[in-house]
Amino acid sequence: MRKLLSILLLLALMLTALASCGGGTKDPTETEPPVIPPAPITLFAEGATGYTIVRAENASNTIVQAGVTLRSAFLSAVNVEFPLCDEYMYELSGGTVAIVIGETTDPVTTRLKSTMQYDDFVLHVENGNLYLIGGSDRATEEAVKYFIEAYVETSTENLVLNGDMDMRYIHEYALKGLSINGTPIASYRIVYDNARYYSKALARDIRDLIVQTAGVMLEMVPDTTDAVEHEIIVGAGLRPESLAVEATYEKPHLNYTVKVQGSKLVVVNQGVRTGEEAFDQLEKMFEGLTAESCDVNASNLNLNGDILKKVNDKALARADGTNLRFLHSNVLLATTADNDNGYTDQQRAELLVDTYLVYSPDVITFNEMIEGRPMTGYVRNMLSEYYTFIKADYLALFGDADEGDANAKARNYATPIAYRKDCGLTPVKSGFNYLSDMISYHGASWTVFDTPNGNRFVVLSGHFSENKDADGAWISTFSADTIKMLNVARREFGDLPVVLSGDWFAWQGSAPYQYFTDLGFVDASEKALKQHSVGIGTYHTVGQGETGRVEEDITFYNPEWFKALSHKNLVDFYTVNGSDHYPVLVDMQFVKSATPDDIPPYDDGTGDLNIKDEGAGGSGEWGTDVVQNG
Repeated sequence: MRKLLSILLLLALMLTALASCGGGTKDPTETEPPVIPPAPITLFAEGATGYTIVRAENASNTIVQAGVTLRSAFLSAVNVEFPLCDEYMYELSGGTVAIVIGETTDPVTTRLKSTMQYDDFVLHVENGNLYLIGGSDRATEEAVKYFIEAYVETSTENLVLNGDMDMRYIHEYALKGLSINGTPIASYRIVYDNARYYSKALARDIRDLIVQTAGVMLEMVPDTTDAVEHEIIVGAGLRPESLAVEATYEKPHLNYTVKVQGSKLVVVNQGVRTGEEAFDQLEKMFEGLTAESCDVNASNLNLNGDILKKVNDKALARADGTNLRFLHSNVLLATTADNDNGYTDQQRAELLVDTYLVYSPDVITFNEMIEGRPMTGYVRNMLSEYYTFIKADYLALFGDADEGDANAKARNYATPIAYRKDCGLTPVKSGFNYLSDMISYHGASWTVFDTPNGNRFVVLSGHFSENKDADGAWISTFSADTIKMLNVARREFGDLPVVLSGDWFAWQGSAPYQYFTDLGFVDASEKALKQHSVGIGTYHTVGQGETGRVEEDITFYNPEWFKALSHKNLVDFYTVNGSDHYPVLVDMQFVKSATPDDIPPYDDGTGDLNIKDEGAGGSGEWGTDVVQNG
């Protein structure tokens, strides 16, 4: 049972005026008549009622459900069925008395609500009606629950209420007088970064914190609206105050700032993790305020920090001796009934990009990133400040671009490569081709890079799926396709250091896996000096985060050039909900000099690679079950 902090029961009083005026005695005939309290009301008697449960025509789901709950409670407790409708239908029905839930067009509800804060509620009788109303929808719901517990469930044959009943629950807020620079908090509104889902989520958290501590529900608006004097600015959006703070950060942003700046409270963050940390620190600051001293100003609110202090430094730190850090991520092209956790593409993209920026790899290889899909646009947009996406040329290994191959025109490849703008890498040449099944998201992209100290290497991002023959046995056609694509680079630039990253739909013992290892490539998850995620696997159900499933997102490399110092599958809230594949992080070290002069020539003996595959599945046609874009 909720504790009633203040219950006002207006009792019937007989008032007699005995006041004197000007030293004389007042004529007894002028005595004011006694106040007669309104007659009691009977909500039901003998199994019947004349009352209707009424809500606003545009009531929220919370209010609608509260009405349903009350109606069910009457039926269950006393077997009386109350009509239930909105106020428009109530007026059409010619109803005369009602149990009114929440604010409606009835001026009594407006008057009552104006006397309450967010969590307050009242049980009030006036003009024969019963009003159950709170300072918010949530509080109105509590009013209904209290009424059911205190009156409905304890009733028997009838329920009679005082005609002047006015029972109130008044919530005591720790920071009832909360203000910013002396201006009451109720004068403020919250502005969020309209381009980021988690900025709006952070704004909601701050709004709820203010409601819980001060009892005031603030308006929330996107930063595309015009500025006003009193704002709480959340996120690194369009407001000049937040942009000025963001400009002071090192990139990528792993910092947060919470401070009072003039008449505004500014909460600046870049990404999901930094927003969470900013909120935690603001909440702690609020906990230190008191009812007597709860003005927030520049002298008592200036919080800032680095998210790296919150995250396991060992997981973030590059292994000693690392020359290159690679991250591979299958972003999940589209959700289906089997892998949909209810998160939008925008949410998933923000979670994944947050992880990319926290670990800051030199090179990111992507899968399932077809142009034109929302997920692809979100990821590219959020990374564009820090990473450059390679524009690879279509090489027509499968199909003939000179004959107007539709695939070449579409350039709809889903395996892009991106490199960090500030890491000193220089792209030399890039290429792309589809696998011989010609499905748009099956293929490989490669880029040859030079490092700042002159070493040269090639990284390939590949993606394919099940590759079996007519009898269901695993075959290595797609692995061979991938190596043919790699060999385009090796024939021109020599037998250089190679990193193959991808969602290979291959695991230890399978023919596609064995094809790579038979050529001398080794699996970083097996050969890295530090293996942080043994047995975890990379594939999982979105939102569930199982471990122990297959390891199909694999980074291969040639050990005569590279040493894998560290390998880890990134498993946390952000990656579990971001995709159905955990990102894979590998730290590599050159084992010898790899300048162009150090790299021997390469000849794979295949001759002309500009071929058109005519084997099974290699007709040059698009997969019939794939929706194409571009």
